[in-house]
Amino acid sequence: MCALTILSTTLSIIAIAKKGETVHVFRDKLIQQSVKLNQQTVTDFGVTEVSISKCNAGWFHRSSACYFVSRSKLDWFGAAISCREHGARLLEMKTALVEKHLENSSVNPNEAYWLGARNDVIEGRWVWSSGAIMNFTKWNHGEPNGGEKENCLILENNGWTDHKCNEKRYFICQHDIYSVQFP
Repeated sequence: MCALTILSTTLSIIAIAKKGETVHVFRDKLIQQSVKLNQQTVTDFGVTEVSISKCNAGWFHRSSACYFVSRSKLDWFGAAISCREHGARLLEMKTALVEKHLENSSVNPNEAYWLGARNDVIEGRWVWSSGAIMNFTKWNHGEPNGGEKENCLILENNGWTDHKCNEKRYFICQHDIYSVQFP
């Protein structure tokens, strides 16, 4: 039997699975519970999977990720570096569900925010910072329209626009929540 021992750590438990079935899910960050485990082996309790969230101060939790909405403006590359310095990446809006996660957050609908995609490697081929090809899109009417001059992606007016990478904008970072599984 493989076991994970956690020593004196406070974790935010998002979901607990026992024998392959989810036995409890903490869906709302208001009811999300912090559980302190002191030298206890998780598998001693029959737990087979634990999803762990550690959102830093100023970040908010939705579904399987933590998000940060900047209050300062940087160019696309500076924003990407800032996210990486916090163990995150610029937001990759790969599904409509990710957009829903931003509802009721500090995203201002009247501002533009850098997202984590560029098309400057192969013009016209948008790729997320993680290397994933863009399958889901939400382009504003007439976009993308910048050709070789506008190679970075922003969220603006509830849709996407291609934009010059060197202009300063707010940005959104994300980092995934980790899941630990036990055999």
